[in-house]
Amino acid sequence: MMPSLPKLIALALVLWTVWKVFRIIEHRRKVARNETDDFPGDKSSEHTSASAKKKNQSLDLEECPDCGSWVIPPCDCKNFSEGG
Repeated sequence: MMPSLPKLIALALVLWTVWKVFRIIEHRRKVARNETDDFPGDKSSEHTSASAKKKNQSLDLEECPDCGSWVIPPCDCKNFSEGG
């Protein structure tokens, strides 16, 4: 049983359409990932150069003894004391 030419053309169009849709989805994910990586936030401890180096790694957060928030050490809070 031989497929006809219109069926082959229709199959090629369906495959091409599916391929294009997946490329569009992947492009949107890539753009969304880049937007979150390039977040122009304030100079909080979450956006320091140390966290930029660990962009694709897990982070160990510690609770600040002064302000109580969970941050990447050292804490940049206003209540930070040099003694501990």
